[in-house]
Amino acid sequence: MKKIFISVCVLLFPMFIFAQAAMEIVKDDPLQSFRKIKNIEAVDVSVPTVIEIPFKNNDLSTGGFVVREKDSDIFLPSYFIQTGADQLISYSVQSDKNHSPDENLVDGDMTTFVEYFLPAAYDGRVNLSFQGENVLTASGLRFSFSQHVALPAYISVMTTDDNTETIVVARKKMTNSFVRFPKTQAKNWKVFLEYSQPLRISEIQFIQEDVFQEKSQSLRFLASAGKEYQIYFDADRVTNIQTLEAGDYSSDEDVIVLDFVQAVPYTQHTPSDADDDGVPDNKDNCTYIPNPDQADANNNIRGDACEDFDKDGVMNHHDNCPDVANRSQADTDHDGIGDVCDSAESRVTESNPWLPWMGMGIAFLFILMMFYSTVKR
Repeated sequence: MKKIFISVCVLLFPMFIFAQAAMEIVKDDPLQSFRKIKNIEAVDVSVPTVIEIPFKNNDLSTGGFVVREKDSDIFLPSYFIQTGADQLISYSVQSDKNHSPDENLVDGDMTTFVEYFLPAAYDGRVNLSFQGENVLTASGLRFSFSQHVALPAYISVMTTDDNTETIVVARKKMTNSFVRFPKTQAKNWKVFLEYSQPLRISEIQFIQEDVFQEKSQSLRFLASAGKEYQIYFDADRVTNIQTLEAGDYSSDEDVIVLDFVQAVPYTQHTPSDADDDGVPDNKDNCTYIPNPDQADANNNIRGDACEDFDKDGVMNHHDNCPDVANRSQADTDHDGIGDVCDSAESRVTESNPWLPWMGMGIAFLFILMMFYSTVKR
């Protein structure tokens, strides 16, 4: 019996390993998009009570937020409150692309966006013209991008008041979503973006200076007795998390306002990486095709894996002969090298593709024979 058990284990072990590998699916944790967290201790209440958590100015304006009940891992609905004055100069925007709903760039809604498609034959370029209601004083630009979107390759900024163009930021490589420049006053601004990956922008905000801002922000949710909570906020991308049904938390009656709770960095934050190649999407020169080496032979900020060098309609990553046009992708000997690139066969297995299969069949029969021999004993 012991020998039979050992033989069965020998047979099943490889199958178990392959099954485990097939079932190992890594799922994105939506909480990884958040960069900060507040830990809320249990509140001294006997019945479910609405509590209010104060936030510093703009803490909740750079991305979404979510409330999680720590013990049950349930996400709760919340109510965002913002009061006070905000004297920022408003502005409109218009691009040189006719298809785009430009107002989405300045509507304050992170769920809307404008998409700029990438031409097949050359890199993309979009010109954005901003016009303030009055002269605005700014010292930078803040961009919010949709999930799995790479940063534009280059940016330049200028003002165009009094029919005079003044360079604020000369053409430079864009390395993050914030672009700083010396404090500048103007009513009319132009922003030029060059991109080598499809571009999808949710919001563009001027970092305004010398304006009066006095406002308060807070978040309300329904707390239960003895429960601890965590508030995740400052997301770097749009995240959809399902919550329980919301009640009406707008009334001030019976609301408990807690003291300010200091936020801490969320250590599990992980920048979005759609192709799982170890390079964050906002820095990846080929967002949807794994290319950890970021190879870019022609230095055009677009990864070689996302290009089509031979112009045959097949991207390099999938092309079995990337340097010679072969739209059919013919590969007679099935060795992964297109016929137009394949030199004379140098291996027996290339000219006889059935040999590996025969070898595996013989190995399987040998295992069966050993199993049968063991059972017979």
